[in-house]
Amino acid sequence: MGSTRIIDYSNLVDLNFIQNFEFELSPLEVLDSAVTWEEGIARSREEAYNMEYPWWKDSQK
Repeated sequence: MGSTRIIDYSNLVDLNFIQNFEFELSPLEVLDSAVTWEEGIARSREEAYNMEYPWWKDSQK
């Protein structure tokens, strides 16, 4: 027997994990934009999860 956990809060589940960044010659042309986009997504998720699970944030101090 076993168990697992699945995120059940539909308001926390987002599908913003793929973004298209077009470039002419090298992917380095869009690296800054890609990193900025990803950092924004990570920050939004962190804020949402910290609000939903404040006990986790407090346990990380």
